[in-house]
Amino acid sequence: MSTRALIQPSTNPVVDGVSQCFHVVPTEMYVSLAPQYLASPLDGVKQQHLDHMVMNYHAKAHGVVVGYDHVTIESSNPLGDETLLPIDDSTPYSFFWVRADLMVWAPQLGDTLEGHIYMQTASHLGLLVNDTFNASIKKHNLPLGWEFQASDADTDSRYGSWLDESGQRVEGKIKFTVKSIHSSGRVVSLEGTLVDPSSEQDAQPVTSGSKHVKFDDDDDDTATPAPLPESVQQEAANDDMIPRYEEEEDDEDEVNNDDESD
Repeated sequence: MSTRALIQPSTNPVVDGVSQCFHVVPTEMYVSLAPQYLASPLDGVKQQHLDHMVMNYHAKAHGVVVGYDHVTIESSNPLGDETLLPIDDSTPYSFFWVRADLMVWAPQLGDTLEGHIYMQTASHLGLLVNDTFNASIKKHNLPLGWEFQASDADTDSRYGSWLDESGQRVEGKIKFTVKSIHSSGRVVSLEGTLVDPSSEQDAQPVTSGSKHVKFDDDDDDTATPAPLPESVQQEAANDDMIPRYEEEEDDEDEVNNDDESD
């Protein structure tokens, strides 16, 4: 069951109308180190732990780790520059704290991002953000005057091009607002919108061969009603509330027990 809540304004800074989602997150982690890395513990920490975090969603950092820097081992060694790692007779592994600066891509609800259109279907636009991260804009989040035109050369009518209010093909890069953030396992994708959330039910673009969809607030009684899409029926059944932005996160989000961060 979906939940609705007004979102807080994003805290990401905005430059030239686009939200800046990359941040440096200082982190502390309590890690283990295999015996073969005792001669070079920093290399072991990177290979055993930090490298596996790159390009994965880190729940405690609230974003996708894209890199790291300034890795240091916290040691209570009073003898000088050498690093002493604790080892006892119960295990050959060493356990200790590590500090590192994580470079994290952390979009927030309400952010304005720019994405390159790489796929157009009758149901949505597919985008790449920063040439890396997936985003989609469903058809009911497109402006009212947009129309989908199926490709004549494609036997599958689902594919084609979206045309804007002036009949021009929509292509290249477009700015959109982040409506929801989905995480599955350690992969993150965004759902965006090009319309104000209070106008989403009215912003139903026209697709080839589609019928007029009559909503409760339509004044034209002569229009022939057509079945509402399942998603719209579910929204309308919930007290006829206006759609609001929501953040969704699957239960599959897991972080290794080794990866502890502030």
